Amino acid sequence: MDNKSKEAIHLGFQIGLIIKAISGIVELIGGIMFLYFPGILMGFVNFIVGGELSEDPRDVIVGMILHWVNYSLEGFRILIGVYLLIIGIAKMGFVIALLKKKLKAYVVYEWILAAFVVYQSYRYILMKETFVLLLDLMDIFVMVFIWLEYLRLKRRI
Repeated sequence: MDNKSKEAIHLGFQIGLIIKAISGIVELIGGIMFLYFPGILMGFVNFIVGGELSEDPRDVIVGMILHWVNYSLEGFRILIGVYLLIIGIAKMGFVIALLKKKLKAYVVYEWILAAFVVYQSYRYILMKETFVLLLDLMDIFVMVFIWLEYLRLKRRI
């Protein structure tokens, strides 16, 4: 493999790590927001449905959304907050381990990403959510470059 190819692989790897680091930071912030600042969450929902509510204060669907957020979300809020914190911490841990060139982290993270790709593909098949498909494509992109970087580092040893 020539130097240009090696540089391109390493650049792709670095871009993938940046994407995962940003994602991890967003998940950490989201987890903290869900757990410690639920009023901001309610403010966001009010912002989204406020216009609709001002047009028709008796709108049944908007009323149901607000009721769900006010009363039903409490238990889910904690679950979602803890989930986001755990995922964010794990993701940041893997990013740090990959930056430190810990070879075992490459293999473990590949398996974790592969499991997420399978799960997200299943969700896409069921729900046809374009966002889930985009997450899959991003994870596959990251997986390819993590694997190529792993092989490059392993050859050095």
